Amino acid sequence: MSAKTTGLDDSVADLTAKEGVTYNEVIQCQFSNWYSTFSTLPKECLVNRKSITVKSIVLPLPPNFADFLLSDGVRLPEGATKVSSYVPPEKDFEWSDDDGDEKDEHEEAHQFSFPELNVEIKSAIESLGGAVMPKLNWSAPKDASWINNGTLKCQTPGDVYLLLKSSDFVMHDVQHSLDAVSLF
Repeated sequence: MSAKTTGLDDSVADLTAKEGVTYNEVIQCQFSNWYSTFSTLPKECLVNRKSITVKSIVLPLPPNFADFLLSDGVRLPEGATKVSSYVPPEKDFEWSDDDGDEKDEHEEAHQFSFPELNVEIKSAIESLGGAVMPKLNWSAPKDASWINNGTLKCQTPGDVYLLLKSSDFVMHDVQHSLDAVSLF
């Protein structure tokens, strides 16, 4: 793309093309790094607005959370509450007559457990009025709304896990967020 089509003058376009972005520049674009600045702007900066950002709570994730996101399949972590988009009445549950002694070789996948995060997510949901929209460092799981009745609205930790785990945008954050970082 030329400087004329981007609206940048030639010197800025050349600098952008040659320099790339630094690690610190990418990290500074994370939601957690800019949210507090824009969520607390003085009233005189908010022309005809109550705020610039939606009320949010940033939760630190456990070190093995990326392993959970990258693991095969969609299996909620141990102790995660049911997914609110489909919580059937108890009478709709049917139990299998299989004796369950035979284990499928794929069934022995690692079961992740984030008990503290479950509590923190529940608390954040309650604090923010009963529903939240999850976001990882840079991306919201917009492409995964299909798995949650077409919405990003989450009312349980299970909803949050399901959306994050099912999103290609989130996978990009986990696997490729620093790909554009200049090595020089």
